[in-house]
Amino acid sequence: LYSKLERDGLGRLIGLDQAKLKKALSFSDDKTLKRISKKLDNFEGRLDLFIREFPTRSIGIHGLRAYLDSLERTQQFTPDILILDYADLLKVDPKNYRIELGALYQELRGLAVERNMMLATASQANREGAGARVVLDTHTAEDFSKIGTADFAITYSQTQAEKQLG
Repeated sequence: LYSKLERDGLGRLIGLDQAKLKKALSFSDDKTLKRISKKLDNFEGRLDLFIREFPTRSIGIHGLRAYLDSLERTQQFTPDILILDYADLLKVDPKNYRIELGALYQELRGLAVERNMMLATASQANREGAGARVVLDTHTAEDFSKIGTADFAITYSQTQAEKQLG
């Protein structure tokens, strides 16, 4: 259970309510896959969505490019949006990890521009950012050049107290 803020039509606090936390969704759970499929059925004919999972560090920029090419050839599907969860887990040379990671983000941006699609990914904060009340661009893990390469960056911050308050 967690406390949920109740607000009036103007957004003013009018009370607290108790709500039950929902179980986190996981693609490894058959029930979750059925629930997602059922929800996606509502979009039939309006939405082309491909979800593909690759093992960690098994695919790099060239493999991703080849996968997108195969979608175009075999499914006649060219994505408008590519969401990567997450780019830091793509294959890079571990000997030059930080340099390779920065180059990977530049190549991903180039891929998005070349294919005229939006690309969104997540990254993590460094140790200092993990304890920060407000996460800043300077808290980017591993390579700060990821921020310089991004056209747009959003940080998400939540203290434990804020999480408990919903």
